[in-house]
Amino acid sequence: MYIKVVDENNIIAFIHGYEAGRRGKCDFTALIKVFFSETLYTNSSSDGWSGQISRYSTETKIDWAVAFKQSAIKILESASV
Repeated sequence: MYIKVVDENNIIAFIHGYEAGRRGKCDFTALIKVFFSETLYTNSSSDGWSGQISRYSTETKIDWAVAFKQSAIKILESASV
């Protein structure tokens, strides 16, 4: 899928759409929640995994999309071992 503008809203929509299309065979959002809770000590709240990324990106002063990409790469690296 092509995303014209790579921003928080489009990334969130893409991930949820991908998970819905996989019909339970992919739970990347759960992996993100665990990664941020256990590795980066950013707990999940009512704003979910995207809120964890928002808080982390604010703390580290990096763009939301960059924070997502960095964490996604680390999650995928650890899953492929």
